[in-house]
Amino acid sequence: MGIRILLAGIIGGLLTFAMGAVNHMVFEFGDRSIHRLPDEEAFQAAIRSQNLQHGMYGFPRPAERPRDDAAMNAFNEKYKQGPNGMLIVGATGEDLMPPHHLIAEAVTNIVFCLLAAWVVSRFDPRCGFIARWLAVVAIGLMAWLSIPASYAIWYRFHSSFIHDELFGSLIETAVAGLAIAAIVRPKLSAAPANQPV
Repeated sequence: MGIRILLAGIIGGLLTFAMGAVNHMVFEFGDRSIHRLPDEEAFQAAIRSQNLQHGMYGFPRPAERPRDDAAMNAFNEKYKQGPNGMLIVGATGEDLMPPHHLIAEAVTNIVFCLLAAWVVSRFDPRCGFIARWLAVVAIGLMAWLSIPASYAIWYRFHSSFIHDELFGSLIETAVAGLAIAAIVRPKLSAAPANQPV
C-alpha cells in the first residue's frame, strides 16, 4: 500500500499543479478579482517614499495595542471612516514567476496529495471509488474553510477572490481525487482461520 500511496500522491500532485495552471491561465481564478490601481505609478512612488520593505502592512494600524475601551473605540471609528486595508509589498529584483516558485508549488501539491492518499488508505475496504473520491474533495473543501474563508472574515478579502479560491480548490481536488481514489484501494485483511469472516 505504501507504493500506491506514493504513486497516488505524485500523480495527484502533478494533476493538482496542472489544474492550478488551468484555473489561473484559462479561467483566471484569483487574477480576475485583483484590480489595477487608477494611478499605479503614483501609488508605487508613495511606497518608495516610505521605504517599505518586503512584508505585510495594515492600515490604519495603531502604534501600540489599545489598552482600554476608549482607545479601542477611537481606533474602531478611524477604521470605519476608511480607507482601510492590507498591503503586501513583494521583494524587489525578483522575476514575476521564477522557476523555484513553480517547483515549490508542485512540491506542496504533491505533499497535499500524499496526505490525502494516506487518509484514503485508512478507509474501510468496503468504501467504494465514489466515497474515496468524495473524501479527497472534502479535504480540499476543509482546507478552503480553514484558510481562505477565514481571510474573508478577518482580513476582508473580497468575496470574488474567496469564491475563486473555492472553485479552484474544488476543481483541483476533484481531478486529483480521481487518481487518488483509483490508485489507493484498501484491501480486506485475511481473517484468521479460526475466526469467522
